[in-house]
Amino acid sequence: MKQRLPLILSATALAVALLGSTPLGNAARSAVPFALFAQNAGKVNGISASRKPKPGALLPLGANRKFPQAVLPEGPQGPIGPQGPAGPAAAKFWAVVNQDGTLYKGAGATSSQRDDVGQYQVFFSQNVDNCAAVASTGTHQAGAEGSKVIPLGMASTWTHGSVVTVITRTPGGFNPFQALDRGFHLAVVC
Repeated sequence: MKQRLPLILSATALAVALLGSTPLGNAARSAVPFALFAQNAGKVNGISASRKPKPGALLPLGANRKFPQAVLPEGPQGPIGPQGPAGPAAAKFWAVVNQDGTLYKGAGATSSQRDDVGQYQVFFSQNVDNCAAVASTGTHQAGAEGSKVIPLGMASTWTHGSVVTVITRTPGGFNPFQALDRGFHLAVVC
């Protein structure tokens, strides 16, 4: 075997040298890259493959051997279930208060008053501490106190017992929001 090894290596070197410079050797060298990637490896029956869903392209299965959820069509809507029971009724109170502090109208509101510049109290028929009170400056068109001009401003609220205190403010002056008398609408939801 030791005597054949030099003979085999010499024959191989001669073949490489001859084939490397001949057209047959050049053809073999250019065929190697094509063997590494088949011409139709990116297509199936002429349709291209794609990693992301797009029209006219095949999508590979995921690691779980299923199509990604994003490409599956939505199934038919199931039957509508029975309606649940009605929830407890919310206590709804509201008030429209004039700029001078008088109660124009409301539901559950018993009276209102102006305590100071831009500060009002609205009294309700029950405790409103566990309720949400929201106020906004506003007016109404009916009566002598009504107006078609919507007053500029904002209103803040806090509850204490059966009373909601409302502070009305407007931009301007030395203070960016100064207290100023404004009519307002108040909603209290429990």
